[in-house]
Amino acid sequence: MVNALPLHVVSFSELNTFRTCPHRWDLTYRQNWVVPEKPDARSRGKLWHVVMREHYKSIKNGVPAEDIVTYIKREHLYTESGEQTEEQELVEWMYDGYFECWREEDKRWKIVAVEQRVEVPLPPYKDGKAQFVLKGFIDLVLADEKDRVWVVDHKTGRNFPTELMLGLNDQFGLYCWAWRLVPGGPWVHGVMHNHARTQRNKGPMELDNRFQRYLTYRTDEELEKVATEAWQTANRAYALGPDEAERTPDADKCRWCDYREPCLAGRKGVDEDQYLRDLGCVQLAERIRH
Repeated sequence: MVNALPLHVVSFSELNTFRTCPHRWDLTYRQNWVVPEKPDARSRGKLWHVVMREHYKSIKNGVPAEDIVTYIKREHLYTESGEQTEEQELVEWMYDGYFECWREEDKRWKIVAVEQRVEVPLPPYKDGKAQFVLKGFIDLVLADEKDRVWVVDHKTGRNFPTELMLGLNDQFGLYCWAWRLVPGGPWVHGVMHNHARTQRNKGPMELDNRFQRYLTYRTDEELEKVATEAWQTANRAYALGPDEAERTPDADKCRWCDYREPCLAGRKGVDEDQYLRDLGCVQLAERIRH
């Protein structure tokens, strides 16, 4: 175990942001810009994670199934006046189907942990000291009938992922690797990708066309490689000096970026900081890390 304090605490989201666009990483994680929240797929995903957290915490605490549903809908899927936002209405539809789909299946699993926080040093170490610590929250940890432990990640999306896309998602591998380093934590056998589709057709939709669970196994060698490559990404990021984080323009990726317009304006010579302020963005004194 490494005793020295780390230089930087990083998340998978931060590493993935740098891999996608160093300039976006610089704005978000080094300059600490925060953009105003707006209703979109991300807010829907956040609400779904809240629902899943409360659902499995209640099951773990022995709350009757019908009471769980009532509680979640009252506290999270309706406003105080009894109305619903568009996101709440969609998530209620998703949750009703999820509950029906997995109610019996979930009785087979033992809930080990819900939203488990992890903070573990990333290898390799320099002179026995960690340079970076990976932090994050594991959505759910389950044990099957053979006492094999699975790290679970809740995901939503319009379509189901392919096996190839799951293999390319380093978040699953990193969380599996990280849990194995948690003191006293059980050995992780693999990862479950727990997917709920957001696509809502006009006609009836079968439950198996709305919800899928994918069990994947990562080799020890693969997990160590994923962790080492995470360190390499963090090392490249924090080795950059001011104004050295390049833009990586891409018509497909950039259309989802909150910084798209100020980024392009800044490249033309416009004051990018002022542009961000004009959009309602706020620059924090330091990044809030949960």
